Amino acid sequence: SVYVFGNNEPSSVLPSNNTKPKSKRELNRETEQSFSNNIIGVQIPDIFFGRLTLTYERLFLDKTMGIVIPISLTYDPRILYRGLSTDTANGASVVRRNLSYVTGLDLNYYFETRSHSKFFVGPRFRYGTDVFVSNVTAYSVQFQNGFLICSSNGKLASTFALGFGFARVLASPLGNAFDPKQ
Repeated sequence: SVYVFGNNEPSSVLPSNNTKPKSKRELNRETEQSFSNNIIGVQIPDIFFGRLTLTYERLFLDKTMGIVIPISLTYDPRILYRGLSTDTANGASVVRRNLSYVTGLDLNYYFETRSHSKFFVGPRFRYGTDVFVSNVTAYSVQFQNGFLICSSNGKLASTFALGFGFARVLASPLGNAFDPKQ
């Protein structure tokens, strides 16, 4: 029983004996709510596939949805590995040394958080010239799933994702090797 006399509210309330401890899910959700709604990211696996990708993501709807804008600098990854080349010109091995870009838009739906990582699914759109794929200019529409791994303050992240979809070749320096009507 609590008896209050006067108009002043008590400065502190004693906790009751029947409070339940918070579950791991509730603790993870509280941690996630302290994270920023704006995340700068890098996609580390892309480095080995000829892309240096930086992303900006804006979270909304109680941090369950995110819009991602990626910008990738594309290159021939064989410049990282000496002596590895499959291109041949006049019998000599040639590594492409030019650079290009790929950009797009992703819409991620996030499932339950696990401390500093989240599983997501969603559509992805890309457009640009990929140096790794013989300087082909194309656009693609994909469905992806993956993990977002955040830093301790939730402002920086890295994603690991796998996408399945369709690509439309718009231009190819290989001539008839890629038919744009396919």
